[in-house]
Amino acid sequence: MCTPLILMQLITSPSLKIWDYVLGVTGSTHDAEAFKKSYTYLNHEMLFPHGQWLWADSTYLLLDWCIPPYKEPDAS
Repeated sequence: MCTPLILMQLITSPSLKIWDYVLGVTGSTHDAEAFKKSYTYLNHEMLFPHGQWLWADSTYLLLDWCIPPYKEPDAS
């Protein structure tokens, strides 16, 4: 029997201070989906008032309080 890999997702500052974490998501869970289970995501109104925001990985959605880096579209 194969058991799924259980991972942890961290939300850190540039100085690597851990602000939040999510435990128990499987390895096949996309980072953006795991993020939706975090305290940060669920309580963003309280954590990021008055135009404050969070830099995020490029896999996350652009939200008023969650800013992923701009990715230039591939030239076709």
